Amino acid sequence: MMANQYYEVIDTLSIEKEGKTYLCQTFNVGLKEFLENNYGKELYIYGESLDQDKIRGIVIGEENNNEWGKIVHVGSSLPAKDGRYAMFVGRWQPLHEGHQALFQQAMNEGKNVLICIRDIEPDEKNPFSADTVKTNIERHYQVEVNLGKVKVMVIPDISSVEFGRGVGYDIIERIPPQQIGEISATKIREQMRSEGKL
Repeated sequence: MMANQYYEVIDTLSIEKEGKTYLCQTFNVGLKEFLENNYGKELYIYGESLDQDKIRGIVIGEENNNEWGKIVHVGSSLPAKDGRYAMFVGRWQPLHEGHQALFQQAMNEGKNVLICIRDIEPDEKNPFSADTVKTNIERHYQVEVNLGKVKVMVIPDISSVEFGRGVGYDIIERIPPQQIGEISATKIREQMRSEGKL
């Protein structure tokens, strides 16, 4: 298998294999080897196809319904300092329990949280303006905002998050447990429309 090939995430959050439920996740080959070597988890390939640039696959550790996973893709080149912020970029249309649980993972580690809202044109999938989203999030986290533990800002719509060598911050992927991952902003918006709230 060529090192530049990737395991492409399948469309479901989990899959049944030999009577066990496994989480699905995207991994490249190098990360797969790192996790296997350092965490002792065996990762499997599902539906491998070597004649494609990408192969459909699954990752895999046994599912724990109550715990989040965490992968540090890039480690900080600087020592950790108190008072710094974990940045989250999204649309938050609307803020829901899954988003809140995501932010809480950083808070549980003693980090402050910076919530960045992409400034996008409202449409069917994004019915709220960025300013409305900002107001709603600040209202929800009013106590934390007043304490400086949560900051909320609108940023231009971005196409990518990029970095150079020697970054002074970690790049972390938070992997939700299944019941959090299944929370859908799309379903929430559909319910809001059916109730006349949109």
